[in-house]
Amino acid sequence: MLSRLENALDREERLRRVRTYLAALGLRHYRAIVFGSVGRGDFVAESDTDLLVVSDELPEEPRARIDRLFDLRHLAPEIEPVGWREAEWRRREAEGDPFLERLKREGLQVAP
Repeated sequence: MLSRLENALDREERLRRVRTYLAALGLRHYRAIVFGSVGRGDFVAESDTDLLVVSDELPEEPRARIDRLFDLRHLAPEIEPVGWREAEWRRREAEGDPFLERLKREGLQVAP
């Protein structure tokens, strides 16, 4: 098990890599949230970095959206990206989606 200090340093490195990945996506307007174990801070070295990217600049078609997000994973292979458009966020919010509620509670917003 990693010590808290090692974990904190690793988390900062992971967030740096997330920012590099986001910059390479080339989106001007987006919301990015690291969630899961890295967002909560209870990850281990082998954990993925789960990342939600919300932007209307992402393709509407789900397969094209996945392709765009995964095309740049070579920059940070540990990142597991998920992409939503703003309407998806609003719909989930209106429905009281438990995943969205968890994101709001435990996620770590990454500033552009």
